[in-house]
Parts: sequence; C-alpha cells; structure tokens
Amino acid sequence: MNTAADPRLALVAAGLPVDRPAPDPPATGGLGPALVRVRGLVAAARFPLALPGAPTARRGAAALLAQLDDYLLPRLERLDAPLLAVVGGSTGAGKSTLVNSLIRAPVSPAGVLRPTTRAPVLVAHPIDMPWFTPDDRVPGAAEPLMQTVHAPFLQPGLALVDAPDLDSVVAANRAYGRRLLAAGDLWLFVTTAARYADAVPWAVLREARDRGVAIGIVLDRLPVETAGAILAHFGGMLAEQGLDDAPLFAVRESTLDAHGMLAAAAVEDVKEWLDTVAADRRGRDELARRTILGTVGAVARQLTVLAGAAQEQDEALTGLARTVRSAYADAMSDVRARLGSGAVLRGDVFGAWQELVVAGELAAVLHRLAVAADTAAEWRSTAAQAAATPRSTVEASATPPAAVGAGGASRTDDSTVDRRGRSRPAHDQDGLGRRLRTAICAALAGLITEADVAAAHWCAQRWRTEPAGAALLAGDANLGRTWPGFADAAHDLVHRWQTALSELATDEPTDDLAVLATIAAVAPPAEEITGTGTLAVALRSALTAPGAAELGERARADFLLRVGDLLSVEVERHLTPIAAAAAEPGLAGHLQAAAAGLRSELSTRDSSVAGTGRARDAA
Repeated sequence: MNTAADPRLALVAAGLPVDRPAPDPPATGGLGPALVRVRGLVAAARFPLALPGAPTARRGAAALLAQLDDYLLPRLERLDAPLLAVVGGSTGAGKSTLVNSLIRAPVSPAGVLRPTTRAPVLVAHPIDMPWFTPDDRVPGAAEPLMQTVHAPFLQPGLALVDAPDLDSVVAANRAYGRRLLAAGDLWLFVTTAARYADAVPWAVLREARDRGVAIGIVLDRLPVETAGAILAHFGGMLAEQGLDDAPLFAVRESTLDAHGMLAAAAVEDVKEWLDTVAADRRGRDELARRTILGTVGAVARQLTVLAGAAQEQDEALTGLARTVRSAYADAMSDVRARLGSGAVLRGDVFGAWQELVVAGELAAVLHRLAVAADTAAEWRSTAAQAAATPRSTVEASATPPAAVGAGGASRTDDSTVDRRGRSRPAHDQDGLGRRLRTAICAALAGLITEADVAAAHWCAQRWRTEPAGAALLAGDANLGRTWPGFADAAHDLVHRWQTALSELATDEPTDDLAVLATIAAVAPPAEEITGTGTLAVALRSALTAPGAAELGERARADFLLRVGDLLSVEVERHLTPIAAAAAEPGLAGHLQAAAAGLRSELSTRDSSVAGTGRARDAA
C-alpha cells in the first residue's frame, strides 16, 4: 500500500500524532436505549437463594453484563471502528504462530511453555491505531494489560487480537479469553487435527453460531497424508452443528522459519479472507450489523433464561414462606382445639381443681358471685324506684337491705360486698382459687410452647428438603427452632391474660370473677360434660353459673388473640431472612418484558445499523 496516498498514514510514519477519526452518528433507533435499560436491570438482578440453577444464573448475568459492556454498548456508540477479529482456541493450537505468520512479524510469543499467551496482543494497521489508544482499549481489556502492535502488513479496517487460551491452566486467562471472544466482531478460531473433536472447541463454536458471529475456522497442523479424511470428518461435524457456511482453512504441518513463523503460502488463504473482509466497507458494515443483531438476539434469549431463574427464586421464596405460615397456622389451630377440648384440665390443674371443689372453695366462689349479682340487681331495682319516688321517701329508705358494716360495706358470709354489689373475697391471695389459676397458667404456657416447638420443627423439616431452605437454616442457627426466651414470653402472656380476666365483665377486678373466667375459658362446653361424679358436677355448675358462658367465651377469645400475636412474632422471625433473600420484586416479569422489547426491536431492524459507514464511503 502506498503510504503517501493517505496523509494520516504519513503522519504515523513520521511519528506525529494522528487525530482519531470521528464516527458518524449511529443509526440504531431505540436499540441503544433499550440495551442501556437492560444493562441496569441485569446489574441489579440477584439470585441469592441456593437453588440448583442459581450459580448458572449468576454466571449468566455476569456474562451478559460483560457482553453489554465489552461489546454491544461500545460497538453501538462506535459503529465506524475497525472490526475486531479475535483469534481464539485451545492451548497449543498455534494461535500465536498464526498471528505472527499473518502479519509477518514475531509479535506474539509462541513456544512449548504453557500458557504461552499470558496477555493478549492486539495488532492493527497503523492507521487504525487511534481507535485503540491506552485510554480506549478494546472492551474488557483492563487486566491483564493488552499489548498493542502496529502491523503495516495488515489491511486497515480490521484488527487482530491474540487471546489467551480458552482452556488455560490459569483461570484468569480462561475467563479473559472468553471475555475477549464476547467482545469480537469476528472470530478466527484455531484448533488442531488432533484436538478438533474436543469439548472446548465445540462449546465455543456453538456460542458463535448462537450469537450469529462471523467465524473463520483454522484447522492447524494437518498431516499431509490424512488431510482429506480429517477435513471431510471435521466438515461433517460442522454441518451437523449448523456451521457448514463458516470458511474452513487448512494449515498443513510444516517447518517454522527462524522467527517461528509459517511460510506466507501456508497462511495465504486465511490472509486473503481477512484482507477481503477488511477492504470491503459494505461487507464490514454488514458483518458488524449481523454480529450486533445476532448478539442482541442472544441477549434476549439469555434474559428469558434469567427470567426463568428469577421465577424459580420467587417460587422457592413463596414456598418457604408458605411453609412458615402454614406451620404456625396449624400451631394456632392446635392451641384453639386443645383449649376448647378441656385438655388443660389435667395433671396439676386437675389436682388444684379437685382441692378447690373438695374444700368447698368453688361453692363459696359461686355463692359470693351469686350474692353479688343479686345485690347488684336489688340495688338497680331500688335506684329505679327512687327515680319515681318523692325525695323524702327516698331518704327514708336509703338503707341497704343487708346490715351495713364499717366502711359502708355489707357482710355476706365470708365475703365483702361493696355498695355497688361487687364481691370481694375475704380469703387471702394464696387461696385455692389462686393455686388453680397458677396451675392453669403453667399449663397454658406449656401448651403455647409445645405448639411453637412443633411449628418450628415442621418448618425445619420442610426447609431441609429444599436447597434454599437448607441454606437459610445453615446461615442462622435460630431458625427452625424455638427461640430461648419463648417459654418465658408464653408464661408472661398467660399471666397478663389472667390479670385482665376480671376486667372483662366488671369495672373493678375481683378474684372470684378471675377464677370463674379462667375455669370457663379452659373447660369444654357444659353440655359436653356428662359425668356424674363430684368434680364433673361441680364443673358443670361453674359453667352454668349466671354469665359464666359469656365470660368464658370472651376470656377464651382474648387468650387466643394474645397467642396469635405471640406466634405472629415467630412467623416474622422466620419470614425476615426470606424477605432479605428476595430479589427485586417482579424481577422475572421485568426480565421477560425486556426480552420481549429486544425481540420487538430486532423485528423492526434492517440494515440501518450498518448504514453509517456507507455515507462516509460516498463522501
């Protein structure tokens, strides 16, 4: 090529700075903004639950971000940039030797030590070098640093990158090689006659096919005597994978020269193909357009895959939460059923009840309550009469019907009745009624704790069968079991409930009402007590006392409400880590919508993506 024919090339030859060519505005319609939105969505996507597909989804999201950052978004911004042809392949395939031979200079190290290509080498015609300044490297080429080499022998319009081995023993090299391939407009894939059937080549070739990337395949070190059979077999394999239209170049075994390069004739076909692609502006534009749109299609497909993974995450979280709510709903139902069946009236409670009945304390309690009720009724009647009687008559009859003692209280047996007719038991607070309430308190606290233990155990059992649940249990030792302070909290709950019982039916608390309310709340309905023994008869008498049924119903409802509040704390304790592990709400739907949006953009695309270069040609 005549260097004097291009003033920019003359400046390069003289070592003077060259202004970077300004790209024409890209004619991409809504594709660029759509991909920017996709990038934000994928960057925020999380797949935190330890599901079988989660690691693949995380890798897929990371690869998708790299594809957007390393290729699609930069390429759409710079459609006039030279094509980037990435030379990739397995360890020892001869990539570096091929690059050196194509540009007729030993710029990429080749040898027997592995890995040979430790850092990628970019070679481009000097006129194209402004596209690849240190401040604007090939996408993704941050680490390791990329070596850039001027190659006058290479046709302008196309740059070559010798990428690290795809199966390198160094993990960073493998990842970087893959990332460079994802950033390429064109792939020149190198394999050997001995390794063309390996898994690595075919995984990469299928990826190129799915992305619609233009690809040339070099079959290196082809033995002369078996070349025909190997080429036929390899060609058949390519056809089976839908790659029969990819140009296949055979590089036969030969001796390298003193610089470790193949003879120019050995790589002549490859060089001619690359030069043809580089020299044809419209062909380059079409190749770039096909790669861009093919990659966008691959992005849409990957978004659908990620949407499926996000849906799995949502379903797993929903399932774990459903297990928690179901377990504690069952616990609440168990408490309600056992409370209504009289299951509490056993053990210590039965003993305290027996003492209360045998000692006559129950009869005394019922008597005092009956007297108080009668007295209150009599006073209400008197007050009603007084409202219709002259004042002098009211004053004359203002003395209560019972003898009034000191302090304005009337005496009735061993109880104290105030002026409003409410009984205040004369027995001390350590009486038999108090012991019964204490026993019931312990029994109810145990009932609540047992229900909580069963619910937590059920959650743990079910969660262990799910990978996500097992991971949550492993991360928090308190999940799937009752927290240490629960038994004390249950006891406090029952104690506060009992304290409030006497206030359910009267403005002033009384021990007698509290005893009756406690008994009525934990006993079965009176009609279900069919026994004829002393204890059964006494219990039936207590439950059929005036107001006992209503009092018991209200007491039981209040108790169950308090238990529900306590168990709801347990539910939230198990739901909190689930909520913390949740992805963005509606992520699956957002990903699906983004995929549909890209497919819609693709359906309206035409050759406009490649149209920017043609205007410059015409100029």
